[in-house]
Amino acid sequence: MTQTKQLCSTAITLPDSLEAVNDYFYSRGYTDGLPIVSPTKERVEAMIEAAGRNGNEIIAKLPPTLGQATVI
Repeated sequence: MTQTKQLCSTAITLPDSLEAVNDYFYSRGYTDGLPIVSPTKERVEAMIEAAGRNGNEIIAKLPPTLGQATVI
């Protein structure tokens, strides 16, 4: 099993509908309008597990401040 730290993103609650989720993400500029699958905690954890990487692993440094991006 891949070692991960606790997810640190903010959870939001939306109506249980594809339209509500897509409208929310589109209105905030998170998607170009193509349908998305909501990133539930269970789906994010499954994706991390499938990647086979440690959740704390640094995978990039993001300009301009070179902030560290981790798997989680």
